[in-house]
Amino acid sequence: ATNNINFTLEKRIMRNLILIFILTISLNMNAQVDSTYYQNAKEILLKYPKTRVTAEHLYNSAKTAYDETGIVVPYKLAISQAIIETSLGNTGVGIKKNNPFSLNSPNGYIYYKDIEFGVLAYYRKMTKTYLKCKTIDQLLINFVNCNNQRYATTPLYEGRLRKVYYSL
Repeated sequence: ATNNINFTLEKRIMRNLILIFILTISLNMNAQVDSTYYQNAKEILLKYPKTRVTAEHLYNSAKTAYDETGIVVPYKLAISQAIIETSLGNTGVGIKKNNPFSLNSPNGYIYYKDIEFGVLAYYRKMTKTYLKCKTIDQLLINFVNCNNQRYATTPLYEGRLRKVYYSL
């Protein structure tokens, strides 16, 4: 009787794992970086004529990060964060260090040779340390990475981010 119970439990666990695997594959098949990603980002950025962050930067970086990890960074998230951090690369470290997302290291804000490298660094950071373990909904509530480290020091960050994200 115990063997039958264990076997039945193992079958249920295996069935659930297979369903999760199939669901994951189907979600990843639908989440791609394509011309729609570019067009949607471009449409939003048209509202910001002085932006240093372009739809080309977002698309190219999204494609590279996706090819490396299989994870798509939503363009709305990237644009929202760039708006909050540096007014789309137009203020502070966005100009001085080509760092539109205010990425930092223990030595301070990181300098990039051009804005495109700053955008790519953000996409890689998002896919490798945030979106590999968190959903967008989770990040909009508590923007912490897989090691539970906050993206921003201000406790008001998520509220500001949600406001911009949902307005786009």
